[in-house]
Formats: sequence, structure tokens, C-alpha cells
Amino acid sequence: MVEVYLLLQDLITQTEDDSIDRLYQIHKSVSKRKLVFSVVSCLAAKRRHIARVKNYVENVIPQYTPDDYKNRFRMSRSTFDALVLSLSPQLAVGLKGGIMKVSIEKQLLIFIRYASCQQILTELADSFGVCEATVHTIIHRTSSIICSDLLPALVKWPSGMKVQETVDMFFQHKGFLVF
Repeated sequence: MVEVYLLLQDLITQTEDDSIDRLYQIHKSVSKRKLVFSVVSCLAAKRRHIARVKNYVENVIPQYTPDDYKNRFRMSRSTFDALVLSLSPQLAVGLKGGIMKVSIEKQLLIFIRYASCQQILTELADSFGVCEATVHTIIHRTSSIICSDLLPALVKWPSGMKVQETVDMFFQHKGFLVF
């Protein structure tokens, strides 16, 4: 297996004709499974490294003053902590029933930064040290959880006579005539 991997690494630096001949020789000598595994491993090793901020949530955010925290996340730390407590059971469960590797606090901070500042996914991924696909998944899951679980508990729409009372109150407050 190691031999196949090393041969594949050599193929990257050779000319196209030499590469095709060597790849055919490798194909004849190893199973398809080993060949595919080696190709994938070789490509993964060649993948470019993306610079990302490490430990932003753990090291940088705790140093923010209350005003800095509120400017960046549009809420106080105490409001954020209450939000973490209410959403943690749902956010702790991964997509397939497992535990996600991203902490609940980081998931919520990513969602809040996206929702409050409309920061693009690439910038969020770089800032929080995760990939763009993870940011997308977190935003989608968190917004779904908020809409299905938190919103019905916090937003109460008036019904019946209460609707008309509310409308009348707004009209009176703004100086409109009520009929």
C-alpha cells in the first residue's frame, strides 16, 4: 500500500505519457480498492492548506469587553448564555443523531454573527476555524431549530378580540382615528 502511495506521488511530477504508463502498471499489480484508497490519500495530501484562526472562541472572545461583545454579536453575554441554555439540547444532537464536533457555543456564535452582520460563509469559516460546509450546516440547522422550537415559545400572536385591541392601541398611539 505504501509503495502504491509513493508511486502515485511520483506520478504527479512526471510527464503525462510516463504517468499513464506507470498508472497502468500500478493498476495491474494492485486491487482496485487499494488503488482508489491510494489515489484519494495522495490527493488529500496535495490539497492546499487554508489558513484559519485557531481557538478564536476559546481565547479571543472571552477577552472582549461587554461593549465589544455587544457590537460584534448584537447581544449581551447574559442573553447569549440564556440562548445557549435554551438551545443546547437541540444543538447538541448531530445531523445523524451523533454529537457534533463543534461546540454549542461556537455553533451559536457562528449563527449569530451570520444573522446579525450578514458575514459571508468564507469569512465565518476562517474566523471560527471551521470549513465553509460546516458553517452552512450550522446556519441551516440553527435557524431551523430557532424557528421550530424557540419562536413559538417566545412570539405570541394575538387572537380573537385581542387582535382588534392591539390594532386600536397602535392607531391611538400614533394619533390615527379609530372607527
